[in-house]
Amino acid sequence: MGVPLLWPHIRQEGHEATLLWQFPQGPLPPDALYRVDLLASFFPSIRRIFSSSTHDYLTSNVIFERHLVSSRIPKASSVLYIDGPSPEEKRETRQLREEKRIIALQKAHIWLCNMETRVGGRRRVRKRDFTKLDKLIRAAFYWTPDARASLAIYLRVQGWTVVECPSEADIAIAIDSQPQDIVVSGDSDMLIYATVHTIWRPISRGKYLVYDLPNVLSYLGISRLALTVLGIVCKNDYTSNLTRMGLSTNIKILKSLEEMKDPAAGVEPVTEANVETMVKRYLAHPEVVRRNPAATHFEAAVRVFAGRQFKVAVATTPSQPSDHTSSTNCSTQKSSDLAALVADQLVQQTDVFNRYATVDRPPDQRPPPHSSGRRYKHRQRYAIKTRSQVVKHEPPEAMKQNQWKPYKSAPDSPLEPQSAVSSSKPKSPKRLPSAEGMDKKDLVNAMARDHPMRTLDIGTVNANATRGLNREFGPEGSSVYLPRVKIALRDIAHQSSHVKRVCQRAIGLYLERLALSINESVVPAVPAVPVVPALPMVMDVVGTIESVQPLQQQPLQQQPLQQQPLQKQASKLHAEDRLILDKLCPKFTAKDIADGRNINDGTTEDLTKPDDSEHDETLDKKNEPLQFLMCLLNAVYSGKLPKRQKGKEKGGAPSIDSPSAVCTFIERARDFLPAITKDGDGLERDFAGSSFLRSTALQLSVELKKHYRNGSTDLCEKFALLKTKKLLPLEARDCVDPDITAFENFVLLNRVCGCPRSLVPMSSFENKFITVSELELTRIFWRDPMLKTVLQSYAWPDFPSIEYADQVSQTDVGMWLSRAVPGCLITKLLTDIGGYSEVERKKLRNYSRSTRLMPLEDTRRHIQQIRHADFQPTSYTDKGYVLHGSIRTDGFRLQLIAFKMNELHSVKYRQLPADRLPNRLTSTVAGTDYFLTEIRNVVSTPQDVVDLWGCDPKRIKILGIDLGQAFVVGASALLPSRNKHLDAEGGPEGAQKDPLVKQPTTKYFNLAVKQKAVYQPTLKHRRWLEQRKAQPLEGGGSICQIETSLPARFGPDASIAEYTTRMQEVEAQLGSFYGSVVLKKHRWNARKARDEEYRLIANRLLEMVGGSLGAKRKESNKIVIGVGLGQFSSRIRLSSLHESFESYFIQKARSLGYIVVGVNEYYTSKKCPTCGGFVGQVDLRRLYCSECKKYMHRDVMAGHNICNVIRGHLLKQERPRYLQPKDIDGNYPWEEKQSFRPHPGGSGAGGHKGKGVKRKATDEGTDSSQFRRVSV
Repeated sequence: MGVPLLWPHIRQEGHEATLLWQFPQGPLPPDALYRVDLLASFFPSIRRIFSSSTHDYLTSNVIFERHLVSSRIPKASSVLYIDGPSPEEKRETRQLREEKRIIALQKAHIWLCNMETRVGGRRRVRKRDFTKLDKLIRAAFYWTPDARASLAIYLRVQGWTVVECPSEADIAIAIDSQPQDIVVSGDSDMLIYATVHTIWRPISRGKYLVYDLPNVLSYLGISRLALTVLGIVCKNDYTSNLTRMGLSTNIKILKSLEEMKDPAAGVEPVTEANVETMVKRYLAHPEVVRRNPAATHFEAAVRVFAGRQFKVAVATTPSQPSDHTSSTNCSTQKSSDLAALVADQLVQQTDVFNRYATVDRPPDQRPPPHSSGRRYKHRQRYAIKTRSQVVKHEPPEAMKQNQWKPYKSAPDSPLEPQSAVSSSKPKSPKRLPSAEGMDKKDLVNAMARDHPMRTLDIGTVNANATRGLNREFGPEGSSVYLPRVKIALRDIAHQSSHVKRVCQRAIGLYLERLALSINESVVPAVPAVPVVPALPMVMDVVGTIESVQPLQQQPLQQQPLQQQPLQKQASKLHAEDRLILDKLCPKFTAKDIADGRNINDGTTEDLTKPDDSEHDETLDKKNEPLQFLMCLLNAVYSGKLPKRQKGKEKGGAPSIDSPSAVCTFIERARDFLPAITKDGDGLERDFAGSSFLRSTALQLSVELKKHYRNGSTDLCEKFALLKTKKLLPLEARDCVDPDITAFENFVLLNRVCGCPRSLVPMSSFENKFITVSELELTRIFWRDPMLKTVLQSYAWPDFPSIEYADQVSQTDVGMWLSRAVPGCLITKLLTDIGGYSEVERKKLRNYSRSTRLMPLEDTRRHIQQIRHADFQPTSYTDKGYVLHGSIRTDGFRLQLIAFKMNELHSVKYRQLPADRLPNRLTSTVAGTDYFLTEIRNVVSTPQDVVDLWGCDPKRIKILGIDLGQAFVVGASALLPSRNKHLDAEGGPEGAQKDPLVKQPTTKYFNLAVKQKAVYQPTLKHRRWLEQRKAQPLEGGGSICQIETSLPARFGPDASIAEYTTRMQEVEAQLGSFYGSVVLKKHRWNARKARDEEYRLIANRLLEMVGGSLGAKRKESNKIVIGVGLGQFSSRIRLSSLHESFESYFIQKARSLGYIVVGVNEYYTSKKCPTCGGFVGQVDLRRLYCSECKKYMHRDVMAGHNICNVIRGHLLKQERPRYLQPKDIDGNYPWEEKQSFRPHPGGSGAGGHKGKGVKRKATDEGTDSSQFRRVSV
């Protein structure tokens, strides 16, 4: 009822309505009356009372009259208004509500029949059955005219003044209302009528919110005439708003219209003529886009709200039982034609149902869509909790009381030099070349240097290609080309995955043969666990295993692991084998060992994300492992040996290039590979060229490095743990050796630790994403005759010398593509995203609205602009995405690679002078996903607060977030009073405080989200997958039985040869199962559902401080968000979600203009935020404060303490003392210096590190080391 979201918007604008705890009994001014809209004020009570099957009219009237008396509404000074039939202007809304009631009745009938079936079958009737039926009956409730007339007569007999309105009650109230009257109504329509001056809005439990219209207008910043126009142009019961013209946008437009008005004209009265004039000005505003400019709008709303006129419609009673006492059985009275009508409406639902979404409903349970096209929204899942008064509880029977303990080692002094800050001088940035004279390839590389690249997940290949081909060729042409495009992309993804698996098996069998030599080179003090020797194999030309001849194993005696110290001796590996192992995975360097670096650090950073870093069309020649694997994959795919080159001497040691190393590997592993000859097998491949294998080579390189380098590091930690538990001698070597290969280090450590890891990583049968450029797409599509014709038609206009289009060669197409706009071929054949003009994109949403093509000349000008010597990044305003000219696909889903235009690498990596760099906290030019600065480095002086927020620190809203494993989010919000007219004591200046009026004070809200709730889509998908695996196959057995029968790949008895043999036998069955479209759809639905859960949580968090994900932060809404700097590791089957959600939320919040900082979590989960004392632990997540006598949630309490930390820094630029460490002498070491450095521990028991679950606080200085990276 009314204008949606108008009440919350008034509150967000800063208006704090006065809260009345009960209806006041004081006298009113002379001639003043309470005008009460019964239906809008007491609808829940009316529905509850008049829908009871045990009440007749008289009983219902008596109960409702008692409810009015208990609400303390005075008889003498109140006028009660009862609605009549809806006016003719409300026909569409009336029809929509009638349709909803019909569907609710039909569903209630179905649910009631199900309950009868359960009772007849002697099955238990569940509680949710009654709850669901009650909900449906309440949704189908209609207050009949007879019931309204009966109530009016009874209330008049009891002495009440009752007005039976000819139509809507709000219109009658607006006509009768005087300036001194008080309107009691929950309908936001009452704000729109110019004759209404004061509104009391009923809320729960007999409380009222008081809205004084002049005060509301001052907060909204508009006139009374503009407020009336606002209600007319926004969505209401009479008309719908224009597309994408919501409440906030309309307010901004109306403010601009009032600013254009002549101030000398004075205040315009709210008349129908003035309202019509302002509505016309609104429709003529340039930001108001209408699909049909000739259509008329808002006539009905202007007539009702401005003229208070309406057309009386014929009173019609919806489909409802004649006697309201039988509403529980009303569903049985529906006719067959009504059931057919409802069935037809349900069948016509076209929305795709996501079976894993916890916020969606199946198609057969959805109501029909609204006339404005708005989809049905499920009820809110993550509710915000608020406490209006102090709650005290009885103490628990038993709990573990936390208490202060002295330090075992003193915390680091802030006066000591900070070692984390690099002492080396920053390097001066290199001078970048000018964009003049650059060709397309150079321009794309320049854009990649200046802007970050992002992968845009735009949906499935089928949906995107259908839209793109429909736009290019029409529906008829789309039906011809769509299957060919889908088959080409599916086949290319399948072949790349197949070649990768063949190479992985060959590498695994080759490495297993070498493992025996490595194990023989290590002589243990006593016989060790036996190691399975190599198993030579013979493979035919298609890569299948014909026979397996296992060698005789040498029996070794089992001995306890603690009696096996390692003694390194000379390895028996051949020099060529060592060179091949170095090509597969580079060895550790001394610097890597000293720094404890893994694959995610340093020079290997470009290989850490195969999904996001495969955008360059040329391989890095210095990356020898990548070159080696690329050459190997090409040889396996083509069946042709690469050309050898002469070896070189490098540092006195023999060195060979990648082709020669591949030839050597093929010679030594010929038994494990398909037939590869010098001239090839003479077979014609499916696709010309093999550059599409570049993505596969990069993925394989990353997997090998992570498996051997990171695996060796993890095994070293396990080795040290075994020594700590005295399962290994203390003198045993527990570190990697830089003198041997990474594979040798891995084998030695893996063997001593009991072989907990596989000898080689093996990929599943799911097709991985591969990156394909537009040039590679032309080679892929060239094999299809019809797609070849399309490519020739595109390139033909650029070659006037060619007479016919079919004479265009593949080289000519490549030349045309080298001059075309990056992404033009993608927008023609694969998707419509990016192919729209600027005017067309304004009517679209999501990536279709923000993604575009950039011509080469525009790209050149853009690069010249941002590389100019006088470029100021603070004035940079470009935004959106520009297509790179490449895609990523697995044959089912499609992703676009694009440049993110609103971020600059020169700002992110500080390549510009410091005086030109914008503030990273308030600007998104440096990126939204990179830094998380601790609050002590953000606010060190009061001037910092003024520079960042520009207001009194007491007026800043604070949101504290504690991330965890069992609970993904525990949050608490500190909201100061928003009433600007209150003094320091919280009451009006010079006025007496009314005990019935709740005085605005600082408020706390909290929110806790369980990991189990967020993981519901994943758990649902896992259950479905397990059921699917258990289904029998056509040839017997099931996928579950097949996977169970596979030999082990790790452990003392593991054998890669046996595993490979079995995998070859079941490859067709596993490939058919994991490559099916059904499985891909289910997995994609589960992922989208979890992303929706993230979106809901993030939206709830921002709603706690008056924001949302759908709008930028308002300049008047001063907010700081603090995130605890904690790091956790998952010890259960479900991986922790806190890191992924942290990255998601920080990016979203910063992109919307919120300031996000980090907070050290010391003592936040051990001390009470109210009294500052230690709390007791009742169970894992429930704490109890003996001083405050109340229970608290662990993560919510941590969020509350984070709010206190931020507030302490905002007000006094220091951390609260109760959250600081204290030594045995009672001193606070963190107060030695204002810019203290926190102790790395996180335990409340004494400050030492607690079981490795809290992240070690970083030393933060003034350069980039003061930030913590948030992974994406």
